[in-house]
Amino acid sequence: MSHSAPATPASTFWRRNFVALVALAALAIAFVASLLPGFVDGPYARYISPTLIGALATLTNLAPFSVGELVLGALLLRGAWLFGRGSVRLLRRRVTLLAVLTVFFTRALRWLAVIGAVFYWTWGLNYARTPLVEVLGWQVHVAPREDHAAQADELTTLGEAAIAATNAAYREAFGTDDLDVPSAWPGSLADLDAAVDVALDRAIVDLGLPAAMQGRHGRSKVPLLSSLMSRMHVTGFFFPWTGEANLNGQQPACFRPHVVAHEKAHQRGLGPEDEVEFLAFAAGVRADHAYQRYSAYLYASVCLLRELNRVDAKASARLDGERPAGVRRDIDANSLFWTVRRGALTKITITINDTYLKSQGVKKGVQSYAASTALIVAYARARGGLVGGR
Repeated sequence: MSHSAPATPASTFWRRNFVALVALAALAIAFVASLLPGFVDGPYARYISPTLIGALATLTNLAPFSVGELVLGALLLRGAWLFGRGSVRLLRRRVTLLAVLTVFFTRALRWLAVIGAVFYWTWGLNYARTPLVEVLGWQVHVAPREDHAAQADELTTLGEAAIAATNAAYREAFGTDDLDVPSAWPGSLADLDAAVDVALDRAIVDLGLPAAMQGRHGRSKVPLLSSLMSRMHVTGFFFPWTGEANLNGQQPACFRPHVVAHEKAHQRGLGPEDEVEFLAFAAGVRADHAYQRYSAYLYASVCLLRELNRVDAKASARLDGERPAGVRRDIDANSLFWTVRRGALTKITITINDTYLKSQGVKKGVQSYAASTALIVAYARARGGLVGGR
């Protein structure tokens, strides 16, 4: 009878920590890779990330529910179980507090290493891609800050165009200036997904972005905890570990096409929020369906008037007054929806999101969402002052 050699401390260490050590090595390589634009813009953005996200999205698309939500729930339950078990053992004085904390944080660090490695190699390195404005050769500065008159003139012109396009799209979609109720997408979420995919492909081709960003990547999912997302002020989220675009199913419908396009733009390889918001807008204004165009122009008009309000509040108020009753109803319904759900959880979520974005090199944090206004202005400038689509 043969006997195996007794395990040594070194062999035990390697056996227990092999996966975590591989993950840490992958994280180190990812950090080095993030400093190499040729790799990030080339093999990673064109082959590695699209292939991995495409495979994940295809697999999770088979499930009718949000797999990402399930994964998040499982991780939270696992963490709670480990913490609870350690607490019970501590109360029964079977182990010391130091031992409980050591085990808990050691396992947490192992999981974080694996989660981080998967994140960066499937999608996270997209934050290190060459900024979109450089790829497109645009200037994003609205105007010198001290030249308020120049800013006001340009923003007023663009704001007028955006509001006129918003109003026209609303009338085309519904044949009236006011439905007497908040508007809604007239089809299913599957219909909206398909339409958004087509519009995103058009925008990617028209803007000359990499062909690897084209193609469908699975349908949007509506998490069961949409009510929690509402209290967190989350309209949607992209979950790179499953390749899924997730949509808050409770939010008012007027911005829903834009939100779906936003999450699907993440799915296609864009990281920074201002770039994602812009691509969602650029796709929306190219859409076949009037309601998609309405959602995109409504988003742009809100952004432009908010920026205009900083330099010419009277002009901003005047333009805002040009909206028909139906459009005003949608804006008011959207504002009320989020206002009544704002609370401590909202502030915590915003802080976490701000910290996450800054950790990925997005210096403006959550303010980067609003920074898409500068890209819309740059887009209009490149098109001779036109805010619209094709």
